[in-house]
Parts: sequence; C-alpha cells; structure tokens
Amino acid sequence: MPLIKMHFPKGTFTPEALDTLAAQVSKDGGDLEKLADDPFVRSTTWVYALEYDPAKVYHGGKPGGTKVITVELSALQGGFDAATKAELIKRVTDAVAKAAGLTDYILPIYVLLHDVPPQSWGFSGKPLSFEQLQNPPAGAKPL
Repeated sequence: MPLIKMHFPKGTFTPEALDTLAAQVSKDGGDLEKLADDPFVRSTTWVYALEYDPAKVYHGGKPGGTKVITVELSALQGGFDAATKAELIKRVTDAVAKAAGLTDYILPIYVLLHDVPPQSWGFSGKPLSFEQLQNPPAGAKPL
C-alpha cells in the first residue's frame, strides 16, 4: 500500500503522461511490495501529484528550476528488501523519465523510500499490518 507523492515543476508532464505515470508507479509499488492483487488492496495505493510554479523551484538557491522531480514513496516496513528497493528506484526513475521526456545521462529525478513501522501507519482509525494487505478481507470494496 504505497503512498506516493510526486513533486515537480508545472509543465513537466502532460495530463495524459501524468495519468500513465501514476498508474505505472502504483502498479510497480504494489507488485514489488508483493501485496495481494485485489481491487481493494490496489485502491489503497495513493498518488499525490504536487505541481509547483517553476519560480518556486530552486536550483542551487536560484529560482526557475525545471524538470527536477522528486518521488517519495512511503510503505509499511518490511514490504521491500534492499534488492527490491533498488528495483523500485530503477522502475520509478525509468517511468518518470519516460513520462517527462527526459533522456539525459544524469536524470534530475530523486526517489526517496520511507519505511514506516506498522505501529506508525494508521488506516480507518487503527494501526495497519503488512499481513492485512497481503490477506485482505474477502469481498472488501475498493476505496
């Protein structure tokens, strides 16, 4: 159940490219976290696309930054091991670069992974366990 926040300057993505990107990073996060492939569990992956005025994006302390993109992915601790994190970073970077039309050798894409202890992640008023996402209640309706 990754919670994904994508930060980027306005104009980085077309609306269609952003929709495709959100779907791709949601799928990759869920697949690599080895969650149940279930409509309810898929619906618990959230993507926030946070667009900034380029005048409010700074490179080296100077305004007017372009196409510097940060993707923060928070997931329950234990969902990703070191190899899976490396694969997730690669997949997210590749998907973002494709969606933004970036082909440079050094891509201005930062991927930050946050492991959240289960006791620190609440859902519907209760702490959430990784096991609940691997074995959702039968017939649970998508959010």
